[in-house]
Amino acid sequence: MLGGIIGDLAASTYLRNPDYFYRQLIDDKATLSEYGLSVIAFYAYLKSDIGIELERGRLFIKKFFEKSDYHSVKLSEYANAWVYNMEFRGNPSSAGMLLNRIAVNGFLNEENESTGWSAMIDESCDKEEGYARIVLSKMIRLLRQGKSKNEVYEEIDPVFKSVRHNWDWKEQNTTLCLLMRAWDCFYNSHDFGSAIHDAVRYPNSFTRQIASLVGLIAEAMYGCEYYFIKKKFAHNEHTRIDLEIPKTIYEAYSGELKSIRKDYLEKRIFFRKNDALTNVERHSFIPYNSKYDSLLLSPESYRKVLYAFYTGWEDRFGFYLDNGWMYCYRSGYLLGRFRFVKQELRFKVCDIQITGEIPNGMTFDECLKCAFCSSRIPEVR
Repeated sequence: MLGGIIGDLAASTYLRNPDYFYRQLIDDKATLSEYGLSVIAFYAYLKSDIGIELERGRLFIKKFFEKSDYHSVKLSEYANAWVYNMEFRGNPSSAGMLLNRIAVNGFLNEENESTGWSAMIDESCDKEEGYARIVLSKMIRLLRQGKSKNEVYEEIDPVFKSVRHNWDWKEQNTTLCLLMRAWDCFYNSHDFGSAIHDAVRYPNSFTRQIASLVGLIAEAMYGCEYYFIKKKFAHNEHTRIDLEIPKTIYEAYSGELKSIRKDYLEKRIFFRKNDALTNVERHSFIPYNSKYDSLLLSPESYRKVLYAFYTGWEDRFGFYLDNGWMYCYRSGYLLGRFRFVKQELRFKVCDIQITGEIPNGMTFDECLKCAFCSSRIPEVR
């Protein structure tokens, strides 16, 4: 959910100061629009104890928007009309706000896809919005489970696939078209920052709508702790930027933001690329003959390896999952990768590869040992 807020703030920065956007992603003058605010408001509603019901939800969100801090939130004229008239149909902002609320539902609800939906939409929800809400909620859950992009694409509704190939979704601003464009930005990205870059440069779109939605989807796979810049584009050689919410926004919504961040850290299933101390340079990989090749792990051991750990004095090598591969890194250097293949009830280590950035006097098996031993997996004998 932080990704949707960060995406909105990044778009705010890009529209005012593109140079600063590429250096830092967010500046301290960034403000929330209705899209980032929708994430916070709907999260607060689902976490409240007033019950999930259409009119209650609409009233809660209406009041939340009315009380928005004018220093940190700049609503469009369409959003203000939506707040005071609660009119969904024909409002250019409503589709983006609807999709963001659906995405929040996907982050908070593991199985029950309908939970909270009655408070997101009005009674006149059409077929296209119905498809969008099914696809997006499932998309978020699958990505959070560690599915690759292609695996997610294969599992989502076939109507979504037909839209991608047979409909002019790049030119229209309907709910399903916005989702298709956000997926396109995410699918062609290599990390959180590149997904946001693609979003703000996307033609024929509402920049803040797309950036916020792309941020939500990208967060589910990549995370959003840091913003990484390729060395050739880095300002003063700063290739890693800690992403922080501007002070005025944090002070206005500190309770919700602290709770969202708590969920961000506690609900993860695997360690994510943009939470790792690695980089976004291009790498060449070569096969590596490892003693861990074909190692079979139990489901619990496999789960522990995916969950991984933050690096420190004892565990200097870190691991993260990205689009079907487990990557190994240390202090900004990407060292190698491997895959897991499921075999009946166990998981086999295979396709072990290295990059050539391993420190002198060290082998990649020593890096892998850190992952397996830290996860209480017996060392291979």
